[in-house]
Amino acid sequence: MSAEIEVPEVSVTEACRILREDPDAVLLDVRTAAEWDFVGVPLVSNYAQVEWRIYPEMTVNPDFLAEVEALGLPKRGRILCLCKSGGRSREAA
Repeated sequence: MSAEIEVPEVSVTEACRILREDPDAVLLDVRTAAEWDFVGVPLVSNYAQVEWRIYPEMTVNPDFLAEVEALGLPKRGRILCLCKSGGRSREAA
């Protein structure tokens, strides 16, 4: 049985503060590639992209964890997940 991990929600203001003050924190954009192309991406230096759901079927990306691990993110850093409304980022986290 796996242990539940608490995934707190943070405001935009708090996320900006964390990204500014913690050099190991990363903003992980879990939107679709189509959204990255159409809507754009945040202009922050500590930023990464991995689709949680794959457009257009919106199925869960079976390689999500492997793709996140391949990024080589700091093990002790916070990962702040980003999507349009919070649903996918909560799932991904």
